[in-house]
Amino acid sequence: MTLFRRFVTAVRTNALPGAIGFRLRQFAYANSHSGDYYLKLSPRVLRRLLEQPVSFSIDVVSVCNLECPTCPVANWPKESWTGATGIMDAALLHQLVRKAVSESLVSNIDLFAYTEPLLHPRLPELIAIVKSYGLRCTVSTNLNVMRDADALLAANPDEISISVSGFHQDAYGVTHAGGDIEVVKKHMRTLADARQRSISKTKVVVFFHKYRTNLDDLPLMKDFALSLGLEFDECWATFFPLEKVLTYAKPELALAEITEADQKIIDRLGAPLEKIVELASRTPASSCTLQDSAVVLDVKGNVYLCCDAAMDVTRNQIASYLDSTLETVQARKKNHSLCTTCMASGLPVHGRKQESETLIPVP
Repeated sequence: MTLFRRFVTAVRTNALPGAIGFRLRQFAYANSHSGDYYLKLSPRVLRRLLEQPVSFSIDVVSVCNLECPTCPVANWPKESWTGATGIMDAALLHQLVRKAVSESLVSNIDLFAYTEPLLHPRLPELIAIVKSYGLRCTVSTNLNVMRDADALLAANPDEISISVSGFHQDAYGVTHAGGDIEVVKKHMRTLADARQRSISKTKVVVFFHKYRTNLDDLPLMKDFALSLGLEFDECWATFFPLEKVLTYAKPELALAEITEADQKIIDRLGAPLEKIVELASRTPASSCTLQDSAVVLDVKGNVYLCCDAAMDVTRNQIASYLDSTLETVQARKKNHSLCTTCMASGLPVHGRKQESETLIPVP
C-alpha cells in the first residue's frame, strides 16, 4: 500500500485524532458518490480547511408523536407551523448533504430538529446516507416508538440521545405529554439488548431534563440507564421557542401569546424565566453559534431561522436550501428581526444556558 493510500485509510477510519482528522476526512471521501466533484483538490477546497465548521439539523419527518409543553411543536399555533408534511426521501437527503459538503466544512448532521426521527420507516437508510459522506450523524428521540433496534444500530449513527423527564409516569407524563415512560423503559431495554448483539460503536445516552418537580426521579432513571449499559447525562429543562421567552420577560415585544399551559410549565423550570432574560440582557451578544455555524432544515429542505425559534412559515422561513447558497442563507438569518432582538437581549442559546445554570441552586 502506498503512503498516500495509508494516509487516506487513516483518515477514513478516524485514525487521525482531533481537528486534523475531522478537517481532512472530507477529502478522503472524494468522489465517493457518482457525479460528486466538491472534494477534488482546488484552492477553494483547500481554503475550507480554515473555515468554521457548520452543523446541520434536518427534520426527516414533519410531525412528533408527543406534545411536550416546552416545545413549539405543542405550544405554537398549528396553522403557521412550517406547512411541510410527509417524510423525507433518500434522494432529497442525498441532495441536501451533497450541497452542504460542497459549500461548507460540515461538522455533523443531526437527523432531527423539532420532530421525532424514529417515526420515519426508513431511518436506518437515511443514517447510512449521511455516514456514506464520512460525516458524524446523530439522532435524538423520545423513544416512545421503536421500529427495528437492530437495523438502527447497524446503520451506526454516532450518537442516539434519548430524551426523558421522569422515571414515573406522574412526572414524565406532564413534561413529555402524550408519552408513556413504561414504553420508553421497554424500548431502552430493547435497544440495550440490540447493542449487546451488534458491533455498533454508537453512543447511546439517556438525557434527563430536570424540572423543580422531577428531581426525585433523576437518580432512579440514572441507575436504570447505567444498569442497561447506557450512558447518562442531565440538564435543566429550557422553554421554547425564543419568541415566547422574550414575550414572557418583555411583554411589550408581543412576539407570541403566553397561554395558561405555558405558565404552568414555566413555573416548573429550575430558574425564573424573566430573571434569566434580565441577566442575559445586561450583556448584548456579539456572536451566536446558531446564527454563524448551524443550519436548520424542515422535511422539505427549507431553511428556518434556528432551532431556538419557532418553525413559523410566515415569520422564520429563510429560503429553500437547494435553491440558495449557504452565504445567502446565513446573511438573511443575520438580518432577521428576531435575530437582532435576540442578540440585543444577550439570549443566544449558549448564553441562556450559562445564565440559567448560574441561577439554579445545586440540590
